[in-house]
Amino acid sequence: MKRIVVSAVLAMVAALGVPAQDAAGGGASATFSSPSEIQQRLQLAISSEEYPVTPGDVYRLTYRQADTPVTVDLLVESNCSINMRVFGALDATGMTFPVVKSAVEKAVTAAYPRSMPSLVIYSLGMFQVHLRGETPQSQSVVAWGLARLSEIVENRRNPTASLRNIRIVSRNGKERSCDLFKAYRLGGAGEDPYVKPGDTIVLSKTERSVEIAGEVWRPGTYELLAGEQLRDLVESYGGGLTERANVSRVRIQRTTGGRAQVLYVSFVDGYPRDMLIGNTDVVTVPSVTEVLPFVTFEGAVIQPSPAAGTTAGTPAERDAGVTSDYQRLIHRFMEGEMLSDAARAVRSSIAPLADLSSASVEREGTSGSIPVNLQELLTNSVSSADMILKANDRVVIPFLRYSVYVSGAVARPGTYPYSPGRAHSYYVTLAGGSTQDAPDRVVITDVHGTVRDKNAFIQPEDTVQLLPADVMVYGAVFAPGTFSYREGLPISYVILQRCICL
Repeated sequence: MKRIVVSAVLAMVAALGVPAQDAAGGGASATFSSPSEIQQRLQLAISSEEYPVTPGDVYRLTYRQADTPVTVDLLVESNCSINMRVFGALDATGMTFPVVKSAVEKAVTAAYPRSMPSLVIYSLGMFQVHLRGETPQSQSVVAWGLARLSEIVENRRNPTASLRNIRIVSRNGKERSCDLFKAYRLGGAGEDPYVKPGDTIVLSKTERSVEIAGEVWRPGTYELLAGEQLRDLVESYGGGLTERANVSRVRIQRTTGGRAQVLYVSFVDGYPRDMLIGNTDVVTVPSVTEVLPFVTFEGAVIQPSPAAGTTAGTPAERDAGVTSDYQRLIHRFMEGEMLSDAARAVRSSIAPLADLSSASVEREGTSGSIPVNLQELLTNSVSSADMILKANDRVVIPFLRYSVYVSGAVARPGTYPYSPGRAHSYYVTLAGGSTQDAPDRVVITDVHGTVRDKNAFIQPEDTVQLLPADVMVYGAVFAPGTFSYREGLPISYVILQRCICL
């Protein structure tokens, strides 16, 4: 039973045009094509006018003989001859299937007029080509009639294999050279021909491989031919310079004899003819944006997370993107760019607790800071407070810390957490209360130093100052001066306590 099943499988595979050794897994380089791929190849061969007569092809001939339908399968022999039975033999070397179809149908019609002959492809033949040279190992590769050189080479070559000089040696010893780079870049089918039975493909080693990067339209690694230099690399291979190219300082990285070096050339007056490009050179065309002037945003900006095992700021500050260190971000700008545009460009890097309304610009040659309300610039499309950036401007953004400062005549002056909707008496209580009796005088100022209504709710970074109530003693005393007022005490207490009369 097992032999019958295997024989049946092999018969099916043979009918589909797959060699028996491929179906059975024989051969080190054998490849198995799925039934769907075989069907696609068959349809492609039928529709193509270029499909060559291939050894192993099976063609099906149908015609009528005395009103009786006749079907004959014709096999293409290894020498490309076709035995047409009673119609003779046909040497199909170098022919395509459409040509053979026309010749066979004419021969049948000549022998049997009005027989309505038809020749179709029933299954496709396969053959082997040999690959050697710059490949992991010399090998025989299974191919079919419409297999091109690139299909055989691409996934079987070493990284050092040349695409510019691939030799194809035919069975009769005739040799030709192909350039697959031209086929890829220009679409020239002549440089990527169909392989033929008995072909030997020889891969050679790349002699000069050069990388071009930066401001060219087609950066990449290319293999240069003999005599090609910088102009060819940039214009032909790289596709030319982009509008952002800085041709005054082109960088060439070179490694020769175990020694690495960097060279700089200028294209301002044209491509230098005395600069020869060597194997493994890396040519980088910089962008003009790399040398643009810059401004810095400093203070309440977010930096990358600290390295593992380190901490910066309190947990609450780290969650909010705040660190205890003074942070800086660099923003490069073009001539005429406004501060509002730069602020929008770095908006994602501004800390959530930034006090945008209290920012300032430090500018070279200008005495003092220039106050600027970044919150207004970010929310309005046009603002009279906007300004044109200058090189080396420093945009300083302070932190808005959610705390209130209490000072003056309190038991514990200091900084206390902000609590929304509280009056100044709440923070005086947090600070231990007043150290003196009434009357108390309270002065409240905001972060800019502006005096606020003492009956209004306290805001973040407000300062609550409890002014001491004083009594001034002067005249015939040893220590005249000002002393804290204590309600209910007589005047003699102050004089006797601190000031002895003369």
